Amino acid sequence: MPDPIRELVAILQAALTLLQQHHPTEPGVRSLTTRFEAWERRQKPGPPGETHLAFATILSNRTKRGLVEMTVNQELVQMDVAKARYVAGMLLGAIEAAISDELIYTFLTTKVGLDDHAATRALWDFRTLRQGSPSAVNPN
Repeated sequence: MPDPIRELVAILQAALTLLQQHHPTEPGVRSLTTRFEAWERRQKPGPPGETHLAFATILSNRTKRGLVEMTVNQELVQMDVAKARYVAGMLLGAIEAAISDELIYTFLTTKVGLDDHAATRALWDFRTLRQGSPSAVNPN
C-alpha cells in the first residue's frame, strides 16, 4: 500500500478503536468495524494461484435486512439471504459434479482402458447428459 493510504488506514483504525470504546453496542459501529476488517482482509493478497475466500454478514442501512458479503480475492459481492442460499446450492451441486467427473474419468482410464483424450471426450458427453451443458452447472 502507498504511504498516504497507510496513513489513512491508521487514522481509520484509530477512529474505529475510539468508536468501539465509547459505543461498543451501537449497530453502526459493529457494522463499520466488520466492513473495515473485511476490507483489510481483501488488501492482503495470498500466495500466487491461491484463491482467497471470505464471508461476512451485514445489515443493510437502507432496507434493514440481513445481507451476505462474499469476497473472492479482492472482489466483493453482496447478496440477500435467498440469493446466498441459491449460490450455496449451486456450489454444492458443482462440488458433487467435480467428484463425479473425477470418478468417471478414473473409471474410464483405469477400468475401461481409455486413453486420456478418449476419456476426456467421454467425460464431456457425461457432463452434457448430467447438467445439460458440458461447462456449467446450473448456469443462470
